[in-house]
Amino acid sequence: MLFLLFLLTSINTYLFGQYTWKIPSELAIALEQMNAEVLPPIDGNYKGFSPYENNTQNCHWAIRSRKDGLEVRYLLVPHSEDRPISNQPGLAANRMTMHLCSNDESAIITARELTDHELEVLYNVDWGKVYIFPPKMDFSPYAYCKMVVLYKEDKGITYIFNLFEEPSQNIDNKLYTFRFKDEDY
Repeated sequence: MLFLLFLLTSINTYLFGQYTWKIPSELAIALEQMNAEVLPPIDGNYKGFSPYENNTQNCHWAIRSRKDGLEVRYLLVPHSEDRPISNQPGLAANRMTMHLCSNDESAIITARELTDHELEVLYNVDWGKVYIFPPKMDFSPYAYCKMVVLYKEDKGITYIFNLFEEPSQNIDNKLYTFRFKDEDY
């Protein structure tokens, strides 16, 4: 019996222990303030890291998979009465898109609203939108940025930047790496 308990503990540590993430303290504080969680994929051999400093837009944290050809950066903006834009997600999202999109005259921005299922079930948010555009080189050397913007009333705005070279279904499957927790959680 003792051997079985040891075996189960070892398997549990092996299976789930390898997916513990070292989240920076600044991000952990923002996640707590916003009652949210990051849900990095467990497949694709993702590694967490602090993204490089740049002059365009810095982020709290990022994950990357060479196998999937995807880098995901997270920027959280907790609600604050001192920042009125934190309650204007549409304005904030458009502003961020214009700020990060390449200034090349052939650059195209596409956008879509999140579905009710995505809003309520997958992200647990009040508002959300997805933008696709070519990012400024200073922000990212990747060809495309799929920016997911999420807003939860009185919690704040979250920007998730999915950076990649070639669009694929695999990238779309990795869009749901963040969620606001239920209020009673």
